[in-house]
Amino acid sequence: MVNLCLLVVLLCSTGVVVGECPHPKFLHDHVCSNCWEAEDALEFSRNRLVSSNVNTVLVFEEEDQSCNQEFKIEQSSSEELCVTEQMVSVIWECRTDRGYCNKKGVDQLCKIQHATRNGHFFYKKLQCQPMSTPEL
Repeated sequence: MVNLCLLVVLLCSTGVVVGECPHPKFLHDHVCSNCWEAEDALEFSRNRLVSSNVNTVLVFEEEDQSCNQEFKIEQSSSEELCVTEQMVSVIWECRTDRGYCNKKGVDQLCKIQHATRNGHFFYKKLQCQPMSTPEL
């Protein structure tokens, strides 16, 4: 018990802070349970905590699915990441500066990564595979 207390004191005194996984900012800015239409995704993107001209919006089938999935923490070369693989119903790329959203994917299994420190979504590292088979 003494060793655990010393570790906590040492981490606090060195300024090392353990991040959150999933991070609330990531969930707030990028996970929308009711953005089935482009207009909804655009409005959602305009309500980010920090404004941005471009935003990626992830829509899950079940309202709380993003919080029920297993997230794990992985260490990259530069920071700690929160990572999950899960089904995404719709992926939107929104341009708030131009007033539109484009549908980038539907029904895909995606590997999703964001920073545990500040919730930054690494949208360029989003890896998805379509799960539905086209009808012939």
